[in-house]
Amino acid sequence: MQTTTSPLAASSPPRSTTQQRFLREISSLGLSAAPMDAPLIRAADVANLPYATRRYMYFMGVLDRPQTWSFRVGWTGRFRRGPDDAWMPCEAWQYNTRLGVARIFHMSLTMAHLLPTAVRDTYLDGHGRMLAKVFDVFPVTDGEGEKLDIGELVTYLNDAIFFAPAMLLAPTTVWTAIDDDSFGV
Repeated sequence: MQTTTSPLAASSPPRSTTQQRFLREISSLGLSAAPMDAPLIRAADVANLPYATRRYMYFMGVLDRPQTWSFRVGWTGRFRRGPDDAWMPCEAWQYNTRLGVARIFHMSLTMAHLLPTAVRDTYLDGHGRMLAKVFDVFPVTDGEGEKLDIGELVTYLNDAIFFAPAMLLAPTTVWTAIDDDSFGV
């Protein structure tokens, strides 16, 4: 039997304000807890998927590993708003779950070399929202609506395919064959 830990359990104490704010938000949302047992994914579990999907699952190493229900990732890097804009250092944290499909993304960066900005990008209960605040107080962007709902769902799917494709091995996911090298989800 395999047990899982809380999605909030950090391997080390939070090191930044961004990570702390991110963990507080996840904790406050009341997202579904981890399943007690995560069955191992077997070849039979992917046998009926389109050929390209099966190949991708094998490539990503999902077989003989526990079924993925969520992931959390954090990183530091660079971000720019457009191809001609300057790069800005950033820190980002993200949590995705298939238990009540949700995506929480937090990023901190400094715009114009002096304006600390907190960005929050979410997909919850079928709705997307993008919120950016300078000094984490003054809104710069606050968007909602059908376009963001669709965009955030597409981002959720993209992240799942890239970081944890086994997360999409659920009855609610429909896979379609496009050709031998591509698939739709």
